Amino acid sequence: MLFNACVTHTFHPPLWKHALVQVIPKPGKSDYFAPKSYQPISLLDCLGKLMEKAIAKCITHAIDVAEVLPPNQFGSRAHSCCLDAALTLTHHVTLAHKINWRSGALLFDISGFFDNID
Repeated sequence: MLFNACVTHTFHPPLWKHALVQVIPKPGKSDYFAPKSYQPISLLDCLGKLMEKAIAKCITHAIDVAEVLPPNQFGSRAHSCCLDAALTLTHHVTLAHKINWRSGALLFDISGFFDNID
């Protein structure tokens, strides 16, 4: 009822927007005087996070029902993952080779952008 009232009245309580930022040192760094040796995280109120998640689920459901996104959109979609994207890419390249088309893929190593990707 609380979340529905917030959505109905387009109100997001200000206390739910305040974040406590905690700076955490990254493990295994040789120089802790460099700013990139630390990772800031924002700690938000749980009720605000729950409401945002509920609204995001409603929007995602509406997008899926209306079939707004193409089927080859894999990011942030239910029942799809990185493996689905890789299999689709492999399928398209293999199919192109079978019908004697030239095809290939340009791949980027983005591991430097994200600390948790191998």
